[in-house]
Amino acid sequence: MFNLKPLNAYIYNRAAGRYVIHPVLSGEYYLMAPDVNRVFIAGSDKTGNFLSGSVIISDDAALVGERLEAMHDGSVVSSPMASSVASAYLAKARFTGKKARITVPPHCGLELWDVVSIVDIPGDISADYRVASYILKYSPAESHFYHEIGLCAP
Repeated sequence: MFNLKPLNAYIYNRAAGRYVIHPVLSGEYYLMAPDVNRVFIAGSDKTGNFLSGSVIISDDAALVGERLEAMHDGSVVSSPMASSVASAYLAKARFTGKKARITVPPHCGLELWDVVSIVDIPGDISADYRVASYILKYSPAESHFYHEIGLCAP
């Protein structure tokens, strides 16, 4: 965790389409690759023939290699359904992986699952994140409220 100078890091609100001067008080950025970047789903159709579907995030696979999750799902009865289930599993894996956590003054316009751009000038970080969690906290010692925001892949 590190402290940032006010107004040197700010949040870009895509819905408003403009930069909001909303300082980031502190932040932790995780540079870990996702646990899963390829999902393979196997199933069988009504006659018992094998079918499968696969989804891969090629950018991650090019950087760190394939991290495969293979599974059998008895409810999958067609190839398009297998691909759809694989996409859903991969999306869930992306959302559950933590990418960053920031602390900001209370931000009334922020909602869960919003996509925001964090621009951190001292840290030389500019990236898009999806809001995965936010908690309003109160600090009795400093007599002020703040938001702790958990961010994940967009």
